[in-house]
Amino acid sequence: MFLIRKSRGLEKKVIRDSRYISDEIRSEVWYRDGGRCVICNAGEYLEFDHIIPISKGGSSSADNLQILCRKCNSEKSDS
Repeated sequence: MFLIRKSRGLEKKVIRDSRYISDEIRSEVWYRDGGRCVICNAGEYLEFDHIIPISKGGSSSADNLQILCRKCNSEKSDS
């Protein structure tokens, strides 16, 4: 049955890397955060940041993501 569903395009490739952020989640976080860094309100060099890092059990859900500029994200990782 799996092969039939796969041949019809009904089976999607499972992405095992939990760092993957779907387009739907990206859009949700971008809209929620207003397309700006949540710390300094910058609008350039923006990155999606995991509030709780993947290495510490965080997920790629909208609740665990925020938009940070490169500078704020770098400073966050230094602390």
